[in-house]
Amino acid sequence: MKTSKQQSDVLVIGAGAGGMSVAYWLALQGVDVEVVEFGSLPDPKSEFLTDLWPDSLLLRGLDKGGMEYYCPTHFVEPYNASYKIGKEVGNSWLKRTRVVGGKTLYWTAHSPRFSDYEFKAETVTGRGQDWPISYKDIAYYYTKAEKIMGVCGTKEGLEQQPDGEFLPAFELRKGEKILQKVLGSSGIRLIPARKAILTKPLGAGTTRAICHQCGRCYLGCKTSAKFDAFTGFYKQSGGKIRLRSNSVVTEIVSDRDSRKVIGLKCLDRVTKEESLLKARVIVVAASAIESARILLNSLSLDRSKGLANSSDCVGRYLAESTGVSIEGLLPELKGTQVDNEDGSGEHGLIPRFLNLKKQQDFAGGFLYVTQSGAEIFPSFAARLPGFGEELKQSIKAWFPAAIRLYGIAPIESCKENRIMLDSSKSDDWGIPVVKVQFSLSQQDRKLWQAMHDYGLEFLNDANCDQIATDTSEPLTGGGLHACGTCRMGKDPKNSVVNSFGQTHDIRNLFVADASVFVCSLNQPTLTLIALALRTADFITEGLRYGDF
Repeated sequence: MKTSKQQSDVLVIGAGAGGMSVAYWLALQGVDVEVVEFGSLPDPKSEFLTDLWPDSLLLRGLDKGGMEYYCPTHFVEPYNASYKIGKEVGNSWLKRTRVVGGKTLYWTAHSPRFSDYEFKAETVTGRGQDWPISYKDIAYYYTKAEKIMGVCGTKEGLEQQPDGEFLPAFELRKGEKILQKVLGSSGIRLIPARKAILTKPLGAGTTRAICHQCGRCYLGCKTSAKFDAFTGFYKQSGGKIRLRSNSVVTEIVSDRDSRKVIGLKCLDRVTKEESLLKARVIVVAASAIESARILLNSLSLDRSKGLANSSDCVGRYLAESTGVSIEGLLPELKGTQVDNEDGSGEHGLIPRFLNLKKQQDFAGGFLYVTQSGAEIFPSFAARLPGFGEELKQSIKAWFPAAIRLYGIAPIESCKENRIMLDSSKSDDWGIPVVKVQFSLSQQDRKLWQAMHDYGLEFLNDANCDQIATDTSEPLTGGGLHACGTCRMGKDPKNSVVNSFGQTHDIRNLFVADASVFVCSLNQPTLTLIALALRTADFITEGLRYGDF
């Protein structure tokens, strides 16, 4: 095993939203930081499939899982997945990325702030669980994150959806304006979406372009108008972040005498040559699943399995999000002119409106993002009657009239929902895969059902035709929003890290991804990045005063 002669100030595991946020903010403050990433550097110009038309994709991109849409080398293949979450939680391997930038290369960039309805749920509503932080603790870092990322939106003065520092918003489309008027009569708001996409130049020194509204953000943005961690953090750092790509972290090495972590054991992804990297501080930010997996596969200070796991909470409280897609056709737009409304995907947001004042018999709330107008795929076509020329004319007439609600709801945090190492199976690099224990609670099902039913009601109120949903039972987000496996808390007996992401057991070991979340959030990325920037400031101060 080769031992690195250079000791970094900070080693970061993972080059996604959390890892690159920490590395970027540390590097700007003069900290020597190296990021270790399983995947390779992306090449947006050749690997993003944004510009391809459906007829150039196998099965027009609609094969099982839709993988033709994406660069396949950026994703964990199902036959070599380190885990699968089972039928109830969808094919979660699909969205597990192994590439510099992580899932930020392929997200839809929705970036809402969250309020104390989430952070102090039990205190404010009497249900749910409180985080060890409140909104005021993170508001400063929300602003920092928004200014770095470039988040567009409008100030609305909603307590449950705090305003941020916004670029000009994308205009609501015709269908969204119709629905906005319908909902407004019942006091429910539909506002412009808050998205990390540039609608005007961000400032000097950036290579990111203004959005040209091709409408296919989820395929990867070639111009980087949509924020991603590769361009917005790594490239924007100006070479201040050292990156070790194609490196597989097998174990975090700790020292019993100093009661600290001292380095990482890594394998070259291709040659499998082993190396030992050393640092004063280690930050784990490899995703909720992989971060817990690495900690569970590392020896604790007493040399048993499970680093930073005296609470037995590493891997526990696994949470996700549930979703539903509801579509209808607006009669007043039938036969109207087809405009170029590709835009930036969903332009509308219906913020949480349940369990704010009056409480239901279930906790929490959900949001919808909205989209309307003509798209490349007329997804409603299969539901229209007729055949041949008659069907074609009907599709053409209805083409600009489609409107969709995409609902997203959090899942209740439950100690029994967890990941564990499977000692009987290992991946190609000799690391045990994980077993997943997960089920939806009755609370989860009630919240999802309300989200499903309200969506149908909204489109019925708008007199929509051909209303349909993608599912009649709860499904989770397919691995998009996994969180909670290294949760934060004040009590070391029932949490893994404190409010700054510092592990209770080891003072120079931190976690900076969605695994620190106390509960799942509908669109977690902005919150994840804000928390990571806060962690980076805490580490910088600790290095300055010799705490590590």
